[in-house]
Amino acid sequence: MPQGLTLLDTGELSGRVSFETFSLDDFATTIDNNTLTIDRTYTFVVKAETADGTVSSTREFTLKLNLID
Repeated sequence: MPQGLTLLDTGELSGRVSFETFSLDDFATTIDNNTLTIDRTYTFVVKAETADGTVSSTREFTLKLNLID
């Protein structure tokens, strides 16, 4: 799940994704030899069921981020 989002007990997503960045000496220093990537697709499975467990349903969801480089 993206940083800043939380899955609540109610099944809702809450929060705000942070797009804040910082720079070290105008990006002249690299920490990872310029190999860092950001996942742009997040796939997760949600299972919902009745309180007594007699009925349930499972579904896969995908969140795709449209980041501007």
